[in-house]
Amino acid sequence: MDKLTTYTKFIVVRHPFERLLSAYREKIKGPRRKPYQYSVLKHVKKYRSNATQTDITWLEFVTYLINGGYSQNRHWRPYGTQCAFCVFDYDIIAKYETLVKDSEEFLRRVGAPESLHYPEYHPSSTKDNLESYMKKLTKEQIDRLYHTYKQDFILFQYTYNPQ
Repeated sequence: MDKLTTYTKFIVVRHPFERLLSAYREKIKGPRRKPYQYSVLKHVKKYRSNATQTDITWLEFVTYLINGGYSQNRHWRPYGTQCAFCVFDYDIIAKYETLVKDSEEFLRRVGAPESLHYPEYHPSSTKDNLESYMKKLTKEQIDRLYHTYKQDFILFQYTYNPQ
């Protein structure tokens, strides 16, 4: 409890759909086998018996999430259910999209020297690819995905623009 009351508490969040696409591309999508694929594959095999660890599609991953899989792994579990936002009083909630600026604020708040800065940063291409992946989903699937992560959209003031 002493640490929670005296330390500066900092967390980085990300747009929910970008976060899911990043998790899919890094943890699920082939061509290599990855430990995170097992629970998703078990779900996918209910609908596509010949599925393999390395050929799980984005649509199949989203279907897994909206049918309860969202709660099975910290990489795609909604932030609001895993980070105790109602319990911890975070001093800074940084966004991936503004990480450099937010990190500067964190460094100044903790009394870091003015010469210390967040390292040069090159954002991933996830945001650029999101639209093409979302186009593979139906409006109903996107709406269900939004409702699954609605708390994160609200908590962190992200927008949802159904097409």
